[in-house]
Amino acid sequence: MTIVTAEDYTQCQMTLLKVARGLDTHNPVLVAAQFSDQGTWNWKGQVLQGRDAIITALSSRDQQVVTRHITSNLVCEKSGPNRIEATCTVLTYRNLASGNGKPSELTQPVSILDYSDTLVNKGGLWLISQRCSQRIFAS
Repeated sequence: MTIVTAEDYTQCQMTLLKVARGLDTHNPVLVAAQFSDQGTWNWKGQVLQGRDAIITALSSRDQQVVTRHITSNLVCEKSGPNRIEATCTVLTYRNLASGNGKPSELTQPVSILDYSDTLVNKGGLWLISQRCSQRIFAS
């Protein structure tokens, strides 16, 4: 594998951060838009294939739950002319919304995961073609 350019790294980073942001803002369409048309995501024991499957699965998430996915330790390496392998670590916080406009109570993180992503370049955009996650720590 070879090192990616700074521009490709930044574009891949933005793709992965948009997934986290979409999860945290209950925006399944934003999340799905970061995947290629037939992209797959091994999510909570099921394989989601394609944007519609991702939107359907994420639309079932409880709207009263507040989450934050803190993404770090991103490493990207080219594995082909239009292909990048990326790994990162995600720290996840989760709690019920306070319901009164105040912040939710801060609790310990619910998990630390490692994400492994394959991104492909489609029309100048780096999109996820495959995502796998492994829970490293859980509360």
